[in-house]
Amino acid sequence: MKRIYTYTLCLTALLLSACFDNENKGLPSDVYISFDPVVTANTRSDGHAHLQEGPFFVWAYTMPLGQHWSAEGSEEHLLMDKEIISLQNNEWLPSSTYYWPLETALTVFAVSPTNLKSSFNTTQGICIEDIDATQGIIPLFTYPTEANDMEHSNGCVALPFVRTFCKVSLSIRSHAHQDSSLVLKALYMDSIAYKGDFQSLPQPTWTCSEERMRLYFFQGESEILLNAQTLDAHMLMGQFIHQSFTAVVDIYDKDANLIEADKTLSTKALNIPWQAGRYYDYTLNINSGKLSFATEAVKQR
Repeated sequence: MKRIYTYTLCLTALLLSACFDNENKGLPSDVYISFDPVVTANTRSDGHAHLQEGPFFVWAYTMPLGQHWSAEGSEEHLLMDKEIISLQNNEWLPSSTYYWPLETALTVFAVSPTNLKSSFNTTQGICIEDIDATQGIIPLFTYPTEANDMEHSNGCVALPFVRTFCKVSLSIRSHAHQDSSLVLKALYMDSIAYKGDFQSLPQPTWTCSEERMRLYFFQGESEILLNAQTLDAHMLMGQFIHQSFTAVVDIYDKDANLIEADKTLSTKALNIPWQAGRYYDYTLNINSGKLSFATEAVKQR
């Protein structure tokens, strides 16, 4: 009889505990939500990730532990709707305080800077309209960022920002015959898109307008040497590149007499996509009759 009584007490305690946990699931804890934003490096010159400097917008959803944004039938609920996050007393916080829901994970989307025409929907993710790559503003976004460790993080959500643009850099070196020399006057690529709209889901995608420009990596006069010389680099919106690089050179003999002026040489067509957040680094070989790729390096975000 005593054994049955003890068993009944244990079962009752378990049922009460389960009811308590279920009733509290999703209720606010006493841990407030903050953010730790960094910009991931996607260029050789960046070297390492660095801190986000200005305010940004956040959309945050609560989800049951163990579910993921891409999972079918996920039960997401909107918690923050385009909340502006700013640096307050050395913490990145929303203007209103939000508390981490108990036994619940967060999925966060963010965009920066705040002066962009940005929005969010669950199908296309972060959407940014009317971007002009010539204006010197580099839009940043985050992939769906899952956070489910409230206790160990003290409520702070790490946000790795990624550039919506890719970086393209160019170097050139001479393979000319020793009896001649080459002076570079221009190096460019035609038909580059510079205006468009961006969406982050299901994968980062640019929809470019029909407007195109000639993009210069060099203009001036510079003798091309055996050692590779670094030319200009550019941050560009993602697009499919079917064009070639074109160089304009003057050719001189060993006595510095001009043999041919403004000779135009082009590489083969690239025929590749330049994608958001990646770094494309090209080195070109040039002689009096040919412009070709010495190296082509593509680096991840």
